[in-house]
Amino acid sequence: LKSDKDALVSLHTLAKDVTPDRDAKLLELKDLVSKKIKSSDNKKIILFTAFSDTANYIYNNLKDWINNELKLHVALVA
Repeated sequence: LKSDKDALVSLHTLAKDVTPDRDAKLLELKDLVSKKIKSSDNKKIILFTAFSDTANYIYNNLKDWINNELKLHVALVA
């Protein structure tokens, strides 16, 4: 049990360090969205995820950027 606890504490510590500005997958998603919007007349993008927590995370961390920088609308359906 001690070993399991130590592993969980270590994992929790590492996970706390991942913030939206240091989330490589979120930054890559922003890059992909930006490239798609700039290179196409079709500005529609649909993202699917199996988990509503993930959908909320993506929405909450991209909505202001999409509205302010790309001048587009965004919605969440979960």
